[in-house]
Parts: sequence; C-alpha cells; structure tokens
Amino acid sequence: STPGWLRLLLMALAAMTAGGLWAALVGAPRAWLGVSEIISSLMLVYVAQKLLSYFIFGAWSERGFPLTPAFPRGAWLPRLSDLAGRWPALTGLTAHAGILLGLLLCALLWLALRRTAWGFELRLLGDSPAAARYVGLDVRRKILTTLTLSGALAGLAGMIEVSGVVHRLQDRFSPGYGFVAIAVAWLGRLSPGGVLASALLFAALRVLFFAVGAIP
Repeated sequence: STPGWLRLLLMALAAMTAGGLWAALVGAPRAWLGVSEIISSLMLVYVAQKLLSYFIFGAWSERGFPLTPAFPRGAWLPRLSDLAGRWPALTGLTAHAGILLGLLLCALLWLALRRTAWGFELRLLGDSPAAARYVGLDVRRKILTTLTLSGALAGLAGMIEVSGVVHRLQDRFSPGYGFVAIAVAWLGRLSPGGVLASALLFAALRVLFFAVGAIP
C-alpha cells in the first residue's frame, strides 16, 4: 500500500546510505593511512559480490535461483514513455527516468564544484594537497566526506540500475560498470561535463560492439 514515489524515495535513500558507508571503508584508510582508494575500492568489490551472492543464493533467493523475486511495479522506475500523457514528446521512448536523474545530478555537481566554496576547496585539494594543508583545510575530513558522498552517488546509481532495468537483485546485475567508470572518469578529466561526454561515448561504443557481436 506504500505509494510508488515514496517507495522509490526510500529505496534511493537506503542505497545512498549503504553506498556511503561502504565508501567510508575506503575513505578512512585513504585519509589516515594514505592507502590508495583505487586499490582498496577494487578489492572491496569482491567482498560486495560475495555479500550479494550470500543473500540471493540464500534467504532472498527465488526457489533456489541466483536472483530475488521481481520487485512490485511500485518499485520500478517509470519509463519516459509512461510520462507521455503529460509530455507527448516522450511517446515511444523506452529509457527509464533514471537518465533524467543522472543529468540533474551532473548539473548539480558541476554547480557545486564551480560555484561553491566546497567545490573550490575540493579542487584545491585535488590539485595540490600541500597547498590545501597550507591554507588550513582539514584534508582528512575532506577526503573522508568526499569519498562517502561519492559512494552514496554510486549506491544511487546501483538502485537506478536495479529499479529501472533489472527489477530484481541478481548475481552480477552490473556487467562491470564500476571498473569502466574509472576509465570514464579519467577520459572525462574528472569534470562532470567531461564525464557525461565520456560516459555517452563508452555507452555508444558498447551498444555498437554488442550490435555487431563483439560483446557476448
């Protein structure tokens, strides 16, 4: 009986909380011990996969299969075509509403990084940690909070994938998106606009390769 919008909101908040806490496991060693966040996050991927397998092969399994029962329709992100009654231009579009949320978050991150003191401090830390320390920034706190926020956004991305495409939890519901994201971020020069362009390029290439059979 929970309204669909409220159900989706609670799913998003839960995913962001879990993603933020998971990324904090990476942020704390990075901030206090100088451990590479790339190495530790990649290692934690395998831990996350094992945890997922534990649930979908166990208590959440649908009759022993490595997946959960399908989510109720109220837990599905709507497709753009579902909104065609209000906006006729969306008729026939099968992409789900997560693409709009992604574009909105990209714009908000660009504004935050370029137009706020928080963004300036973050860019300063990225360019020169020594300079950031010299001007009095709490470098450890900034690293921890930034990675925690990044993990929250990654958790939201996972929720969008599950709710908008798969509609259930299943083994390896992500075909390596996290690993590809590293290349996407570097090619996009670590800026929201650049990452958006890079992500669209990678997505187009993947669809092209899939169409010609280069990707099984």
